[in-house]
Amino acid sequence: MTENNQEPRAYDAVLGNPSPDLSTSAVLGGIYGVIRDLKSESESIKIEALQKALDYGEEGLDVILKALEEQSETIRQKAFNLLKTRTESRVKEALAKCIVKYGANNLVDLTGIDLSGANLKGAKLLGAKLLRADLSG
Repeated sequence: MTENNQEPRAYDAVLGNPSPDLSTSAVLGGIYGVIRDLKSESESIKIEALQKALDYGEEGLDVILKALEEQSETIRQKAFNLLKTRTESRVKEALAKCIVKYGANNLVDLTGIDLSGANLKGAKLLGAKLLRADLSG
């Protein structure tokens, strides 16, 4: 069960204001701060947000899974790399869909990935690093 605590955590983002007095700054509520950062135009901010999403359990996982559909190859690669060691079936399916849609040769490294049971029909794996990868269907 996911805890829906509205209290800020140590890694929550603080929305600043022009005033040096931070007592009037709003603390963005956990995962909502991550989601806000993912809407940034800066890829470095988006990448940092994806990393922070790991701190938010299932909600964070959902955010990272959604990032697999990003237009930016850099963001997709970061999301893919954060997820590739996960074993949940929904994660495996999302990774497989990403591979089928964008091709494995565009992803950083598939070494050791476990996509057993995932549908890889139509996947372009030419040039992919597949050492110790489990692609059994």
